[in-house]
Amino acid sequence: MVARRRAPDYAAAGILVMLAVVIVWESTRWPAAAAFAGNPTLVPHSLAVLMVVTAIAIAWFAGAGMPAERGHAAGALLAIGATAALAALLPVLGVIGAGIPYLFALQRACGAPGRVSAISAFVTPIALYAVFAKGLNVPLPIGSLWPMPGG
Repeated sequence: MVARRRAPDYAAAGILVMLAVVIVWESTRWPAAAAFAGNPTLVPHSLAVLMVVTAIAIAWFAGAGMPAERGHAAGALLAIGATAALAALLPVLGVIGAGIPYLFALQRACGAPGRVSAISAFVTPIALYAVFAKGLNVPLPIGSLWPMPGG
């Protein structure tokens, strides 16, 4: 008999529902928008609904799919450590400087080849910065380590 992933699936579903509740609760505390601005809670409430629907699907199909896998703890710990490092380094190194090692670590944790991981990890943050910060004027962290001209 093969062990199924019931408990982790139920835990993930429960966490999604709790996050959805927090999102709705926090977004209802926002100040009212101006008449021309629309409803600022539309996106968070839509996200919360999608999270609850996903949680229901996860719980419904818990254990019905793949057998439980073992031996991926090292990759999961690498991903958790890389995410914590990203949170710590983002204010200092910015999106590009912190994003490159973060994406490389995540891709290696998922088993991507080294060359593919390196190229993708290098290109993706630069492209995101170019599109959002330069093209769409969305302010992204540039990091305190890099001097800004005119600043």
